[in-house]
Amino acid sequence: PATASTSTTVTTTLPSWKDLDLESASSSKQDDTCKSPATPAWDALVARSLRLPLPLKWTLLKRKFSALESMLSLFMRKNSFFVDFEQIEHSVQSVTKKKFSRRDLQQILSVVPDFYHVQWTACVDKMSHRKQLKLSLTALEYDPYCDQQTDALAFGDDVDKTDKRNTNKQESKLDKVGSKLDKVGTKFLKVSKLTEREHVFRHRLIELLAQHHRRWLCDRELIEFDPLQTGKWHPNFELESVREIELTALPCQPQKSTNEIERMIAAQKAKLQRAIDAEMERLQSKSKGDKEQTQEQKKKELVIPSHLKHLSPSLILKIRAKQQHKQSVNAKELHVLRSKCGDSSNDNSGEEKSRWQQLPYVVQLMRGIYVSMKKSSLPCNELVQLIKRRHRNPHVIHAEIWKQLQMLSKLECDFFIIKQGSMVKVAKINKNVATKDVLQEINGKIQN
Repeated sequence: PATASTSTTVTTTLPSWKDLDLESASSSKQDDTCKSPATPAWDALVARSLRLPLPLKWTLLKRKFSALESMLSLFMRKNSFFVDFEQIEHSVQSVTKKKFSRRDLQQILSVVPDFYHVQWTACVDKMSHRKQLKLSLTALEYDPYCDQQTDALAFGDDVDKTDKRNTNKQESKLDKVGSKLDKVGTKFLKVSKLTEREHVFRHRLIELLAQHHRRWLCDRELIEFDPLQTGKWHPNFELESVREIELTALPCQPQKSTNEIERMIAAQKAKLQRAIDAEMERLQSKSKGDKEQTQEQKKKELVIPSHLKHLSPSLILKIRAKQQHKQSVNAKELHVLRSKCGDSSNDNSGEEKSRWQQLPYVVQLMRGIYVSMKKSSLPCNELVQLIKRRHRNPHVIHAEIWKQLQMLSKLECDFFIIKQGSMVKVAKINKNVATKDVLQEINGKIQN
């Protein structure tokens, strides 16, 4: 896909979590008696915000946000950075069993505008081969500990009121924005950050609700208090009566001709190629640096130590020859001992270890297949074909998948079982076994 010229990246109007006062009397008393290190401000804020309840409509919105994050991370694993809204809509609805519309997306963008980049993307339809523009969504990395973008896409911090008065400064800021837009769609979303992003989304909802709560107290001339400190709202405050979240406007669809769409697709391909070339240059420079280090080590080995300089050159050569001979003999003895003890130092052991390392991805993919099909057993041939079709590696062969499934059936947790039926082999999955337990056993096999 290619990036359209019309896009939107909205900025947040909510206050930063660093502006909140997290110190209380109870925490100050604990600091005097407790010897453990102090809890970070972000962890303390998450713990306090989790105690406060949310309205039912906002709880459903949070569930849709979690499903949206999971779907975007899965699409990114398949090298699809600009995901069509139609695909997202169908995926989120299948996970949450609730309707997901553009209105929900606009509400999510109002709460966390610095999480996503929305734009119209040029693409080619696989069925009709028609070139058209589709509304797409791209996830951006966000660091909650510094409360800013890691991709340097925080436009709100770049444009100030003083800069708007000066045209030259404003043009320089626009140039920076253009350079930042070039980085959109070139970085993967880390799966380990999904939980942190969910905490940020819930805390933003708590901030919105706290604003309504503060306004409600002022209208009734009641004493103001901080719900984060008390851990509860006012007893007469009706959560379900809170007004809806304001909608963020989505970008309008630009009018593009077929030739312009073709140029956009070519530009996007060139952009991805530049990213690949940059990564290849980085790897080549790293390999060159390693070669230079090895050359420097060889030069250091050739240097005669100060305590041996009084010896003749021939004697020094004999000493080095004996050291090299000892090293070769020790290496041979170690190889013989490993072969006698049955140590897995051959090629088969390396292949087996690589299969164990690939099994966590196969487990998650296979569980998704069974859940989406609402089945607990499938013929082995059909399961292998489904895994082949959905695998992130398009070049994986059926024999390799079957070997991985056989290794998975040997686990002690009985998560996956292969049985011989009357006609074909049947692969059964135990959905009651947690994925976490399966991954722990696989990690133990990898470490051993």
